[in-house]
Amino acid sequence: MPRIGRREACAVLASSVTATSGCLGSLTTTRVRLVWSRAAGREALVGDALADAGLPTDVELSVGAGFMADTRDRFESAIDDGDSTPELLVYGGNTAGEDLRLTAANYELPDLRSVAGSDIAEGAFRMGRRAMTVGDSLVGLPLFAVPSVVAYRRDWVAEEGYPVADWDDDPPTWTTFAQAVRDVRDERDVEGFLFETDGGDYPTGLFHDLLAGYGGGYFGDPSQFLFGPVGDRPVTVGDAAGVAAARHLRSLVESGETGVTGLGPDESVSERAALERVATGEAVACRTLASRLGTLGRPAVDRIGVTRVPRVSGIEGPLPWTGGPPSSYFGQYAVLNPNATGGTRDAAAAVLRAMATDTFQRRLFEAALGAGDRHVWFPARRSAYPRTTGEADDLRQFARPVRDANESGLTLPVTRAWTEQYRAIDDTLSELLAGDSDPDPAMASLAEELRRIEASE
Repeated sequence: MPRIGRREACAVLASSVTATSGCLGSLTTTRVRLVWSRAAGREALVGDALADAGLPTDVELSVGAGFMADTRDRFESAIDDGDSTPELLVYGGNTAGEDLRLTAANYELPDLRSVAGSDIAEGAFRMGRRAMTVGDSLVGLPLFAVPSVVAYRRDWVAEEGYPVADWDDDPPTWTTFAQAVRDVRDERDVEGFLFETDGGDYPTGLFHDLLAGYGGGYFGDPSQFLFGPVGDRPVTVGDAAGVAAARHLRSLVESGETGVTGLGPDESVSERAALERVATGEAVACRTLASRLGTLGRPAVDRIGVTRVPRVSGIEGPLPWTGGPPSSYFGQYAVLNPNATGGTRDAAAAVLRAMATDTFQRRLFEAALGAGDRHVWFPARRSAYPRTTGEADDLRQFARPVRDANESGLTLPVTRAWTEQYRAIDDTLSELLAGDSDPDPAMASLAEELRRIEASE
């Protein structure tokens, strides 16, 4: 392969092409292979950002994209086979952090603080660090973070006299939000507040937000029991906060004109369809993941506002990390192959250090906006968010509420028992929304089923 310039080389990344950082400035280089499922079509952007972030000139980087569904399996197979390549994996998805925790339970993943520096994750959002901490080790580097947010027709709500400028920093209570949605809905004869009831992580996702908002949790104090120990932690979803969250969820789809009652969708709706309906003027608001905001065209961005999920009250919940404006949290993380050794391991650590910078994460965020990329990379570090917010004419105007939602975000309690537990939760909530059960007995029954699953693991 002919030698090319530093900036060009860093910009050319593909499964069959090697990108060299600073190849004109060094006689020898160490090659690092990185698998990143969402790097396809964005290779030049990734390479350029790493160069700007100070990737050493003696590191040669080759990036390959794979399908997200099997990336982790392939990575584990490489570890099983004793293969030291790929040295790095960036993994994303709705349960990425939790999936990688399961990988860490099966394999002794390196502590990145000892490999790449004790401050490698300093400045990352709390939940990103917590999700990637197994025992005393930081097994993954938080790169990007996706919270749940509420998108709404800012123009319509403002016309009804609500202080939408304040909602960027201080989300409304459910009482205020419900009245705003109802006022706009009745004035314009459109749908109200949409949340996904057709597959995906919903209604489980919205219930997760509400459960935290009411100060509750599936398994007691999330700062202690979010990730286990399975079978040796309290099951608290049947407590008062869980019942209140279930009643709130049920009220959204019931007939009525008080509180949050009757604000929800009239029929099953997907997350993608919900945001589309808000953007095209068929609905007032929806609960969505921030990553979906990249699907909004420029005209829609001018009409849409984003705020954190409304708060139940202004006080913190009785459990740590609960109460206030709640948010679910999902992320993308980088992990190091434990079979990598010597100079290759050191070079991989250099790539991780570059990825951990504000420069790298902000560059990918802002470049994705300029390209109209539907996969928006929201940084996993608070300080990496751009200062420009409300005055911007692109997704940077949503940076502040997304950043704040990530700061207070709470990830799902995914452990080895979660697959079976998730099915039980989803079934319970589906019956609740269909009117086949009531909140009190539904949550009591769910708590009992979760205890059974915990005990069987």
